[in-house]
Amino acid sequence: MSYAAIENPWSKSRFAWLKPRAMVELSQVWVVGLVVVNLLLIGWLAVSWTMNSMKLSEQDARITSLNDDVDGLKERNEWAASFVRTRLAVGGVVEGKMAPRQIGRLTETLWNQSRTYGFDPLLIVAVMQAESRSNPAARGHFVSGAESGALGLMQVKLETAQIMGRNLGLNIRSEADLMKPDVNLLLGTYYLLRQVVRYGNVSKGLMAYNIGPLALEQRLRSGANLPTDYSRRILTEYRRLTELYGVLE
Repeated sequence: MSYAAIENPWSKSRFAWLKPRAMVELSQVWVVGLVVVNLLLIGWLAVSWTMNSMKLSEQDARITSLNDDVDGLKERNEWAASFVRTRLAVGGVVEGKMAPRQIGRLTETLWNQSRTYGFDPLLIVAVMQAESRSNPAARGHFVSGAESGALGLMQVKLETAQIMGRNLGLNIRSEADLMKPDVNLLLGTYYLLRQVVRYGNVSKGLMAYNIGPLALEQRLRSGANLPTDYSRRILTEYRRLTELYGVLE
């Protein structure tokens, strides 16, 4: 027999079902499938992350809003407590000397001024007590008995009131205007605060309010003893009021 007639046992034609290309194609399908699955997973994670981020942002916004509401409530409560404190202090010194409606207007004037300029309203109540015993109809007198021209709760003189009135946009025409408690308080408080700012010191500001800034300047330049009795009296009364009605927070 001729060897040429014998079929090669290792001929590829006898194992046609073994096709390496098919194995390669099958592997590629798996790879593509895995890539698609991973892409879908990544997409799902991205969507989930985005949705969770949005939810967290909404929660943060709600928390911030709630915190703002809480801060607003605290501030309003502090304002209310401050107003009540001022009302009690004013009522305590002018009771029987003014009608309830006037006391209410006086309290609002004083409290609004204290919020605007940042001072404790009880300090002004202490000045009212020292100047006029909180009598809105009080008229000042010199030691000789002659009238000094100081009027009302804060014992403000007409010429001083007219100057302060122009700064505040008020037209003070006569002494009758100064006998209005809320007007007198507004002008006196403004004048006192100007002196405190001018000297950078509450005690010296009170001295200037009492004897006038020109007289105080002369004493400061000459080195003379300063009139501390008045400021000490005011601050003593102020401490008494804070013991009764609490310290401003």
